Amino acid sequence: MPVPSIRSPKDLKRLWRLTQEAINSGVSLIIFPEAKRTRDGHINDFEEGGFRLAQQLGVPIVPVSLVGSFHHLRTGHWLLRPATITVYIHDTIDTAGLNKEDIPALKERVRNAIAPPVEASLPPKK
Repeated sequence: MPVPSIRSPKDLKRLWRLTQEAINSGVSLIIFPEAKRTRDGHINDFEEGGFRLAQQLGVPIVPVSLVGSFHHLRTGHWLLRPATITVYIHDTIDTAGLNKEDIPALKERVRNAIAPPVEASLPPKK
């Protein structure tokens, strides 16, 4: 379910309704918390939207690290390159009982789970 590029209140209400319907029907959602592609393979800052959604709906977060995907499809290029992609599925993080003030810590906890395998596979950031 793509997020609209122009986020009017009407579009956001529709997105919220569709998301809640999907989750209620048993669908799992994949949210890329950086909200954009990386230029160098390193993890960028996370946006709050997906975390606010998980907190407000009370659904758990399963952090996933994709190691090697940057080498397969580089930002700005449409050529797929051969690469080995390793998927790390981390421990589930419960969001039940969290409030809006807990979002920054939740973001940091998820980032601390996802980043280490990705960063270890790359040369140091300049």
